[in-house]
Amino acid sequence: MKDAFVLSQIVHSVNLAKDDVVIEVGSGDGALTKAILQQGVKVISFEKDSRFAHKLHKELILEDNAVIVEQDALKVDWQTQVPDSSVFMANIPYQITAPLLFTLLYNRNKFKSFTIVMQKEVAMRLLATPTGEYKKEYSALSIIFKYAFSIELICIIPPEAFSPPPKVDSAAVLLMPKQGTIENEKDYFTFVRALFQQRRKQMGSKLQTLLPNFLNSLDEDQKQSWKQKRPQELQSEDFMLLYTAYLQEKNEI
Repeated sequence: MKDAFVLSQIVHSVNLAKDDVVIEVGSGDGALTKAILQQGVKVISFEKDSRFAHKLHKELILEDNAVIVEQDALKVDWQTQVPDSSVFMANIPYQITAPLLFTLLYNRNKFKSFTIVMQKEVAMRLLATPTGEYKKEYSALSIIFKYAFSIELICIIPPEAFSPPPKVDSAAVLLMPKQGTIENEKDYFTFVRALFQQRRKQMGSKLQTLLPNFLNSLDEDQKQSWKQKRPQELQSEDFMLLYTAYLQEKNEI
């Protein structure tokens, strides 16, 4: 990344304290690493590419606050390799966006915040709501990540802010972790994905199969209303309601 204004927006997306530890992955040429270090905080950067890792280590050899770790971000043990209450800031490698996002989600207890540069398309899916500006991007990913985070768009980043420029726009997003209320989050996420498989189709037959007792507990108007709903129309609280009913039905089997 070469755009100084965008770098400034990223590092100032949260108020960094002098005792904060910032975790970065995919440091590349180190532009963001150096911008973070200028805030007077410690940076632990995980870089898979040995060329970048060695170059950055050499450049920052006299910087006490910089720790460069040559390691694949997908193989980091987040529970043991990073301090509690860390701050995550990274322009994540786009080819590992999905698996890394979910890895961070399941390890969000280690972090105070996440400022992440990702493809604009993915960012819009995280931000999407059934009726908002990005409603066409509304998906299971939207529900899952809104369960785990409060999400805010920092800025849209054009290709020319990078060297070499990617073929798509990017976006910087701030994710503030929420404490989960569901014991088995993976089960809930699987349930949400299952409902979203046919996002535009009315849910009558699926609800009749999955949640017959739930439907039978409703009056006729409510029952017809639920049967006519489509997954793309449901709010986060609707999915939570259906999942609670699903667990009750499982316990009754």
